Amino acid sequence: MVKNSIFAVAVFFITALFSSCDFSDVKTSSSGKPGEIIIVADSLVLKGEAGIILRDSLGQAFPGVPQYEPVFTTVTIPHANFRNILQAHRNVLMIEIGPVSGNKDYALTFKRDVWATPQLVMNLRAKDASYLQAALLSFTGTIVKQFSDEERFRAAEGLKQLPETEVGTLVQKEMKFFMPLQAEYYIARQKNGYMWLRKETANTSQGFQMLRLPYITDTVFQSNSLIYLRDSLCKANIPGPAAGSYMVTDYNFPVTVESMKIDSCYGVAIRGLWRTEGDFMGGPFVTYAFLDEKKQEVVFIDSYTYAPKFDKREYVKAMEAMIFAIRRIQD
Repeated sequence: MVKNSIFAVAVFFITALFSSCDFSDVKTSSSGKPGEIIIVADSLVLKGEAGIILRDSLGQAFPGVPQYEPVFTTVTIPHANFRNILQAHRNVLMIEIGPVSGNKDYALTFKRDVWATPQLVMNLRAKDASYLQAALLSFTGTIVKQFSDEERFRAAEGLKQLPETEVGTLVQKEMKFFMPLQAEYYIARQKNGYMWLRKETANTSQGFQMLRLPYITDTVFQSNSLIYLRDSLCKANIPGPAAGSYMVTDYNFPVTVESMKIDSCYGVAIRGLWRTEGDFMGGPFVTYAFLDEKKQEVVFIDSYTYAPKFDKREYVKAMEAMIFAIRRIQD
């Protein structure tokens, strides 16, 4: 009898506890791989020029890799089929025809964590099909940038959850910044303020080289200055597999230059391909340089990937995410 009373009281309190909790805002974890977007649109909407504009934008070549890879991998789903597990995808682009708020011809809006988390849902709406082409011409650049920035932010936030490593501690001491590193990275060379970190597997090789140098003039941020510095450091510090071989920029392919901020500091990124002088290895690289105004120093970080059996896009993006997660250590 006493046991039954105790059980009844326990059930009462548990029921009261859960009935007082609101689980309506609890979202499922999002699905999908990095670099994927689900496009929700009916086939008739994307016929003709509008579909070409969208495919050319999301399918444009990812910069700085040796073979064509799209900036995003896409799947198109009709509105009627967009339900259940598909709604949990990490990146969703909805294209709709109908009245637009504010009596506009077209508009682009976005929301986060609508059906899952983390999730970005962008909605491109045109008041009728004749305005969709103009809407896509106006907003495809914004769409690509917003999804790209979101993917980079998610990756950087995930890396911040990694446990601190011994190599990471040494980087903090030498470079005066925190940078999340996977446990597989090790220090291949360290001298005179320079560090070369490597991560090796049976089929891939990735690495960072880092250096701080005094800030004297803005010309250090010009692409030819950074490429010259990169090649000098590679020749002196990153040997190839054959005797006398070394890493060098492949000048047969163009480099791209982009201004950006790292830890709120002005910086630039240069993307291109590297090769091995005296051997046959090669792959993509991304070189970053940003200004630490307080210390009046330029922070130089070069990343490279060798993955001959695999697509390179996600390898490059993962290394970029580590750089974007950098936080300077304040004295």
